[in-house]
Amino acid sequence: MRFTLEVTMTNSEGALERLLGRLRQRGFGILALNADVSGDYAFLGARITVESLRPVEAALKQIAKLYDVEQVKVHHAEQEHAKRQNQPAELCLSL
Repeated sequence: MRFTLEVTMTNSEGALERLLGRLRQRGFGILALNADVSGDYAFLGARITVESLRPVEAALKQIAKLYDVEQVKVHHAEQEHAKRQNQPAELCLSL
């Protein structure tokens, strides 16, 4: 299943590498990545499309453990599948 994660994190050294490493270690394949820094360089926004047979909740639990992460939004790339499974089309986790 494919998911798009919109992650807001502090713009600290290695923050994006820690996030990507955590996703890969937990079996989430990274299909696309787009990242941009905020105007004051304090935050980094990343939009990551991942694919895995594992549920997205497994990724959210791991991402929540990273101290750099401020907020995560999940968009189901497969909207029809989400409707069939009675899952919300979007999840939001603020830390």
